[in-house]
Amino acid sequence: PILSHRRKMKLESALEKNAGDVFWHARGLTKSEVDAVRSSGDENELEKMLGTADAVWDEKICCMDDAFNLAHSPDSMNILHNSDDDPNDLKQSRWDVVQEAFLRFYVSMLKDYRKYMPESSKVLSSWRDPGAMESGRFLTDEFVNSQRQDYRPFLEELVGTQQFDDFVSRRMYNAADAPDVKFFDQSIEAKKNR
Repeated sequence: PILSHRRKMKLESALEKNAGDVFWHARGLTKSEVDAVRSSGDENELEKMLGTADAVWDEKICCMDDAFNLAHSPDSMNILHNSDDDPNDLKQSRWDVVQEAFLRFYVSMLKDYRKYMPESSKVLSSWRDPGAMESGRFLTDEFVNSQRQDYRPFLEELVGTQQFDDFVSRRMYNAADAPDVKFFDQSIEAKKNR
């Protein structure tokens, strides 16, 4: 879907600045390091370098979504081969910056979603349940139509996704106390109060 120019530029700028060399960086390397070894012709060194890079990536993937277990052990491949994970470096990691760019993007796009949540406490199988009374469903059309004109094409696509279905369902069915829901709503409030 088409994003508004301003939203797209902000998101792309954050991604380019923080994830431009993401493939190699995620593996604890830089493109120039890999290119230097490749140009030297030393196949053993290249194989060793890529093996280490794969080990760093495999470890990173294992804990990618584990929000409460992100610390690496002292002998971690990520600590030994990744400059972003230097324990003495107190600057924000590039991964955190990318996450925050997407958080700001979604906060901006969905900041009024609560106005269109159902008021009914009737238990439904899904917010899209066609048998549900209108008061028991998320007011999708009203939500999209109330947004800025340049946001609508993106939102029209977004509201039809499983991601958005999960977003609404979690807020309808006793997830209001979930830390991620609270954090997102607090981020919306912080944006509104700026």
